[in-house]
Amino acid sequence: MADLQPGGRLQRGSGCAKGASRKGDSTGDYFLVSGKTTEKKTLRMDRDWLEEISRQASNVRLHAMLNFGFDGIGPMGGRVDWCAFEQETAKVLVAVVEAVLAGDHARAKALAELIGGG
Repeated sequence: MADLQPGGRLQRGSGCAKGASRKGDSTGDYFLVSGKTTEKKTLRMDRDWLEEISRQASNVRLHAMLNFGFDGIGPMGGRVDWCAFEQETAKVLVAVVEAVLAGDHARAKALAELIGGG
């Protein structure tokens, strides 16, 4: 999870600091990440998870990301991880990729700064 972004670091004791302003499971230059994993075939999405990580990320001027994974479904029985974040963040990320592919690096940099700004 910490390798999702530049400056990524795992948060020690993230699951035990009730009400902490900077909880999350990992943090980095752009996102505060909450992680959920399961060995089961289903993972119930809880709106409280999204509201909590969103609030905590806002407190530290980062974007919120929910990282979730399923053990045992990847190659050789490994884990497959997925990431969820607000749709507006996804739109900016897609626009950055499109600008890079078009060779418009100045636009890509300007768009990427929207993500870096939290």
